[in-house]
Amino acid sequence: MSNASSIVRKSFAHKGIMFILKSLEEDKIELEKNSVPPEAVEAKLEVKTCVDQMGDEYRYIIVYTLLCSFALYSQQATNEVDLTFCGNT
Repeated sequence: MSNASSIVRKSFAHKGIMFILKSLEEDKIELEKNSVPPEAVEAKLEVKTCVDQMGDEYRYIIVYTLLCSFALYSQQATNEVDLTFCGNT
């Protein structure tokens, strides 16, 4: 896996996980810091409102799935990822 590809994938995984775990207020603050078009802000906050209605256990399941999927993909590409947190020993 190229270094650039790896960085993009890690960034994507991080953004997705943080979107699920952060509060709506934290997302609003982040969006205000950047020059994001109002329609994009509205759409993101609408989705975030839905995500925030999920219970914590469901959010953690989604985060766990994203982490394991990312780790498995990375392991296939490099054979250097520790998957013990995914239940593989």
